Amino acid sequence: MAQPYREQPNRLALHFFLLAGIVFGIACMSGWVLIELSSGTEPGDFHFPRVFWLSSISLITGSIALERASLFVSREQQKPFRSNLIIALVSGAFFVALQIYGMWILLRSQETEFAFATAETAVALGVKPYVFVAAFLHAMHFFLALLFLVYVTLNGIADRYDHEYYWGVRVCAWFWHGLGIVWLMILVVFAIVTMR
Repeated sequence: MAQPYREQPNRLALHFFLLAGIVFGIACMSGWVLIELSSGTEPGDFHFPRVFWLSSISLITGSIALERASLFVSREQQKPFRSNLIIALVSGAFFVALQIYGMWILLRSQETEFAFATAETAVALGVKPYVFVAAFLHAMHFFLALLFLVYVTLNGIADRYDHEYYWGVRVCAWFWHGLGIVWLMILVVFAIVTMR
């Protein structure tokens, strides 16, 4: 059993930075591996990367896992509570890896399309930078959500949550659900912008 972080707050900080580094390191390395595996291919037209659908499934999986974690902790079922926190953390890392790869696909196709664009098509492509800005802002918020989940997971492992106190788990789940809704809206905009 882990020592309570109340007695040693520096231990929480150390564990937080280690776990956050591991999660983001794995996510970034996985995204890089996906990019390297497909780097020999020619960039194509600007299109909606199918990998975004897979990343959406990962986001939904994390959302369901957080909702289940909240339910289990409210019933004082600690083992399934912690298991679902880990599932959400892995889903979040997988989401980040797939997003890195999907954005790389978009950026490659954007470079190609702008390189060969005429003046008329360059004006028509003007809406696409806004899509990238929306995706970037979502990525920043997701970065915060994943850090929040790392914090909640560490506190869950240290037995900080029980049937009387699990507010942090609920807020983390709400934040995750909110980001899921925002991502679905970004997906709709991506689909509209990239339709031909």
